[in-house]
Amino acid sequence: MGRISAAFGRLSKRERVLVSVMLGMLFLGIVFLLNVWLGSGVSNLREKVDKEQRSLETMYANATEFIAARQQVEARRSRAEQNAKLNITEKIANIAEQVSFESIDPRGNPAGRKKLAEFLDYAPPKDSPLARKRKTSSRDKDKHDALDGYYRRDVEVTIRDNTTFDAIYELMEKIEESRDLLFVTEIRLDRDKRRPDRAGRGKVVVSTYYYEEKKDE
Repeated sequence: MGRISAAFGRLSKRERVLVSVMLGMLFLGIVFLLNVWLGSGVSNLREKVDKEQRSLETMYANATEFIAARQQVEARRSRAEQNAKLNITEKIANIAEQVSFESIDPRGNPAGRKKLAEFLDYAPPKDSPLARKRKTSSRDKDKHDALDGYYRRDVEVTIRDNTTFDAIYELMEKIEESRDLLFVTEIRLDRDKRRPDRAGRGKVVVSTYYYEEKKDE
């Protein structure tokens, strides 16, 4: 430091002024660069904070909808879990007991009022998974299907001759209105050529869905 001071003292007045000016400019340049660097860092930090704040605001705004949607999914699954034990054939028969109509004999003569349940036959229930089948690859095993664990149960109901269309329509309405997640998914009916208000032999498929947790193999 002493050598620098001695060398500075040997300079002429003009040289000392020039050196002082150069040092001042160098100092100002350093200060300017520091300000630019710090200002850039603060600006980037501010942008990052603003971005995070906007993300938090978006998450907060969607939190209510997300929670409501999740609760709805959980409620649907809980209902479907209870539905796994549903005897769908028995439920259809109970509903059909509530529907009656004026029956006729093979000659077309009145045969009294009868319940629709007496004119129905049931096939064994058929269960099928709702989730799509996956290929046996390690990559596909990690994919989650929202329908995993959900199954559909179908019961084919055969309707005998001489029932009225009104009785069949009433049965389907009561099935759709039931609390047991029953749905009419298929219907095929022939019309009696001699009696337009009555159906020939037909078929109705009633379905439900249920959830069953997969057991670890």
